[in-house]
Amino acid sequence: MAIREPKSAKALLNSPLSLYLWTDYNDTLVMKILLTRDSVCAGDDADAPHSRLLSIDDDCSVAQLLEAIRLEGLPAIAGGHASWVASSAKPLGVLAQQWLESRTIWGMSYGTVMSRTKELDWSDSCLRVHLSYLAQIDPELVLSVVERLRLKP
Repeated sequence: MAIREPKSAKALLNSPLSLYLWTDYNDTLVMKILLTRDSVCAGDDADAPHSRLLSIDDDCSVAQLLEAIRLEGLPAIAGGHASWVASSAKPLGVLAQQWLESRTIWGMSYGTVMSRTKELDWSDSCLRVHLSYLAQIDPELVLSVVERLRLKP
């Protein structure tokens, strides 16, 4: 998976890379993910906004997308407990520093990301995913609450 660190999300979205799908060096179709995240402390604000451009296979599931984000690494929090909610116009799943793998929100566990294009936040040909930091709240509780949200379609 290729990663590029943009100077800002706006510069990234206005870059010449803004093609919907492109091929990597192996001629595999990939999609672009603009990943942003909350700051975790005042010191973390110094290099905000926190954004990365990821590329991932275009036929990945939401679970595979979350796993790719988890493997890219989130800030390590002292004490080893941190909860994050990934969203793209709607919640996708929960990631936790203490979990070995992320968990998708019920209803997001079937199909591919590409099959959900109308449901998710696409901007300038990038899938926009934001990670909301929920401090040390129990990730099981976070998952339970987020799965019960009823958002306007």
